[in-house]
Amino acid sequence: MEALTALGLIQPKDPLYSLLGAAALVLLLAFFTALYFSVHQPATVSDLRSMLLLGMLFVIFLYGARVSIPNRTVIPYLFPLPAFALLIAALFGMEPGMVFGLLMSILCAYGTPDGLGLASYYTLSCLCGVLAMGQARRIAQFLYAALAIAVAGAAMIAAYRLPSTDTDWIARLL
Repeated sequence: MEALTALGLIQPKDPLYSLLGAAALVLLLAFFTALYFSVHQPATVSDLRSMLLLGMLFVIFLYGARVSIPNRTVIPYLFPLPAFALLIAALFGMEPGMVFGLLMSILCAYGTPDGLGLASYYTLSCLCGVLAMGQARRIAQFLYAALAIAVAGAAMIAAYRLPSTDTDWIARLL
């Protein structure tokens, strides 16, 4: 690495720019969340216990994604991120489930090599799952949501991965 850097063949990354980019994204998403809560004020997410539960779930899923997703080829598409959106929708309603699923999708895909494709994959599968689940009054609605997530995910993979012929599916599986 030192020799390649000395020859000018690679440039060392400046962590300041990475931190500034991540901070800008977090601030933008925090502004979006504050705007959402100021306009809609969902009653189910108004008390302290609900906010603590929502925050804990958000941190657990985000940490799990940031640990398991980077530098993998197939595992990012197997990570159960739509389960977060379904859980929030079942506990707090469809609208918070869609909003927080969108936020989680953006944060989990940030900084990955195929960030745009992965963000759209997560976003579409989360939104389709929450919409298919509806009010979540029966177990069959969860199964229907799982089917909708699988179909939406397969369609997104087909749309983003099939045109690319240089995809190595085995390289970083584990």
